[in-house]
Amino acid sequence: MILKSDGKFADEQELAKFLLGESYFLDDSAIIQHTESIIKYCRDHKSQRTKLDAFMEEYGLSNAEGIALMCLAESLMRIPDTQTRDALINEKLTSAKWSEHLGKAESFLVNSATWGLTFSKKFLSASSQAGNNWLITLGKKIGESSIREAVQVAMQVLSKEFVCAESIKDLKNSKWLMEHSCSFDMLGEASRNEDQSLKYFNSYKESIQLISEINHDQSLNHGIWFSSSSIWQTST
Repeated sequence: MILKSDGKFADEQELAKFLLGESYFLDDSAIIQHTESIIKYCRDHKSQRTKLDAFMEEYGLSNAEGIALMCLAESLMRIPDTQTRDALINEKLTSAKWSEHLGKAESFLVNSATWGLTFSKKFLSASSQAGNNWLITLGKKIGESSIREAVQVAMQVLSKEFVCAESIKDLKNSKWLMEHSCSFDMLGEASRNEDQSLKYFNSYKESIQLISEINHDQSLNHGIWFSSSSIWQTST
């Protein structure tokens, strides 16, 4: 009754109490049991974990270094010019305490990456204090280029652990899709004009049709996510 029109302006606490009372479909004990079984399986099969799992175990969002790497992963590939990329890498690498993670991980790959990050911080920090010494300045330019390339490659390696393809077409006949349920993320934000809105609309329409064809041939139901603001013109 509280969810009808006469309850539109109902007290939030009363509404929450009502909704919780109606949540009979939530079986807490079953959810807890299922969660515990997943955690136990992951702990018992550590050898099967991916590169990303090993990396996140040491550099999770619970520490500043993990947040710095996440910021790089989210931002680096979206920056078109080299100067801004270098500035972002410099800021994130020099502000973190990589040395505190030396030798802490079980993975050789993660420990090697930590040494690389520690060295990069020392190099960038020393280079910023070089002054007008032309030799050090030259070394800085060469070093920054190498660090930039290394960071970009590292981000690509990690991204492959949770991004299986760049487009739906690439996966249409993939065996991988027959074994995993996927959510296809369509990139796009607010449209600035009618041409952009139409472009996004046609792209989404084509993708939905492709996913529908894939779902028709398989037992798994794949989904799609897109921003509705990208097909709605926000300004002229």
